[in-house]
Amino acid sequence: MLCFIAFFAAASLSTVLAQSKAHVDSSTGITFQRVQNTKDGSSVAIALPPQGASANDAIVQMTGPISQGFSGISPAPNLQSFVLLTCCWCCTRPSNDARSLPEKSSARKPMFASRHLVAGHSEPKAAVEPVLTQLREPEITSMTYKVTFRCQNCTFTEAKGSVLTTLSIVSSNNNPSSILDPELKFDPASDVRNVQFDLSAARFADYWAVVEQL
Repeated sequence: MLCFIAFFAAASLSTVLAQSKAHVDSSTGITFQRVQNTKDGSSVAIALPPQGASANDAIVQMTGPISQGFSGISPAPNLQSFVLLTCCWCCTRPSNDARSLPEKSSARKPMFASRHLVAGHSEPKAAVEPVLTQLREPEITSMTYKVTFRCQNCTFTEAKGSVLTTLSIVSSNNNPSSILDPELKFDPASDVRNVQFDLSAARFADYWAVVEQL
């Protein structure tokens, strides 16, 4: 299974900005705004409540190759806010064999936690922490993973005067023994980049109905 985590971090980023596109997920029926990496096919997608509804709620979906160590998205550029993180490496493999997928009987359950890091060092927790809730079972094959979760206390704020809002994502092939490892590291130069999301288009009319059903 996969791990989900939130943490704070700061890093320098690439200036090449990918832009989100509409994506209808076949598993949930949710219409997301999604940014996809053309190199490895990994993606991060966001759906928000309708205009005028709760401003601190979001559904996030992440996909990627199982060889990926961990990945995540921050609702601010340069990782200047919490990051919603998925860990494929440390939760899709049994502890006694880090190179193979687990059998169904030994698959780990998803883990949820809150974490704050700046340049790899732990920091105190914020007064209000993100609350992450799995919306459906992660989809894992021999090659890829897909995880969908709800984040409460997560505010994705639309940029003023622009259709696109700059957020940041992190993707690393580093393989931590645990996502809770205090020595969890990533390379700001190669693992972090800014992307642009159309958050207005990410507003999904059936958001609350989906949350209740999944």
